[in-house]
Amino acid sequence: MNNLSYEAKYGYRKTNTVNEYDKVRFSSLKGKFYARLQRNAIKVLMKAVPKGSTILDMPCGTGRLDSLLMNEGYKILVADVSYEMLKHTKLRIQKKHCPSFWGALALDGCAMPFCSNSFSCVLTIKLMHLIPDSTKLSIAEEINRVTSRFLIVSFSYDSFFAKFKRFSKRFISPKTIQEKSLSLADISELLGNAGLIIKKKRYIFRLYSEEIIVLAEKRPNRKNRYDVIPEPAV
Repeated sequence: MNNLSYEAKYGYRKTNTVNEYDKVRFSSLKGKFYARLQRNAIKVLMKAVPKGSTILDMPCGTGRLDSLLMNEGYKILVADVSYEMLKHTKLRIQKKHCPSFWGALALDGCAMPFCSNSFSCVLTIKLMHLIPDSTKLSIAEEINRVTSRFLIVSFSYDSFFAKFKRFSKRFISPKTIQEKSLSLADISELLGNAGLIIKKKRYIFRLYSEEIIVLAEKRPNRKNRYDVIPEPAV
């Protein structure tokens, strides 16, 4: 699979940016409120995943969601394209001495170094809205390959409020990485083309955030285009 490039892929590789990431986004009252709603939504969706399962958090960012997953009884492997984010996450988790932490790995979501069906669930939060449409399907298909059953993924969904918010951001700060929103029909089609079916969804405070988090399940008996198909016997 091609190693595709996009703006956000290189946007979080500066140490100062990583160190300030949580402070800028989640230290205010509004940020804390949003973070709690997001964690609660993920916790609800994770009920479908059996306790003790192995979860891939990709991209893990600063690791702010991993303590939630480990406290719920899951084994966690974290991954990110940014070495700086991984270093921050490892330090954060290691301070808590969590035995269910399986390690950290730098990787490209379009080509992950795992065998098929390696994880019970892949958690992909705050990624899809930052990448181009041409890359979304590549990553979704690769996730479908490495998960044995579930994906929990967030999107920016298209609505009047979302369009107004993006316009305001672009006007105030033109250099900001612009979010790319999808309609619910587009999200369903994207995941369907990757071999995944939406089972549940949770909106994160529609009046403030355009984020939607969905639980998708692997479609049974679908061959992945990267699976090896044996040649018929002669």
